Amino acid sequence: FRMWQVATGFTERLQSEKLSITLNMVKIVLATLAWSHVTACVWYGIGAMDPDTPRCWVNEFEVKDRSLSYRYLTSLHWSLAQFTGGMDELTPVNSAERVYAVLMFMCAFVMAG
Repeated sequence: FRMWQVATGFTERLQSEKLSITLNMVKIVLATLAWSHVTACVWYGIGAMDPDTPRCWVNEFEVKDRSLSYRYLTSLHWSLAQFTGGMDELTPVNSAERVYAVLMFMCAFVMAG
């Protein structure tokens, strides 16, 4: 990421340790949100891939007919929850969703370590 390199270069030029720590925390939060956004969009895409499939999380949890903001925030909530061990309210329903959930859980495990 070019933005990450610019932010790192800027951080290295700072004299203030407190400001440097704060900017590092902001970079981590922004990187986590960016990763979670992509993960959430793919998670929703897998669930909504075939609208006629009754066994998918989008249909199972009655998300399909909700507003765009609700669908996005639900997917983002699921994505962010992968960093803390997953969530019980929204779970994979079919094999494709379960494979993706396991992969994202492993990615979150590696990123957190």
